[in-house]
Amino acid sequence: SNHHNEDIFAIASYNGGQGAVSKWLSKYGTPKNDELDEFVEQIPYPETKNYIKQVYKNYWVYNCIYNK
Repeated sequence: SNHHNEDIFAIASYNGGQGAVSKWLSKYGTPKNDELDEFVEQIPYPETKNYIKQVYKNYWVYNCIYNK
């Protein structure tokens, strides 16, 4: 599904701006699910790249804690 793609684009847009995300998608293409890590690594804004990683890290931590 494209659910993870949409999540990542929403998180990136929140931090980096919708225009920036649209530009990156035009430049790098829309990633398939198995290419999302690669897409995140290509983001030229270090703050946005780190923000996405932090959100996902927190998501997995909370997921492990509360979905035992």
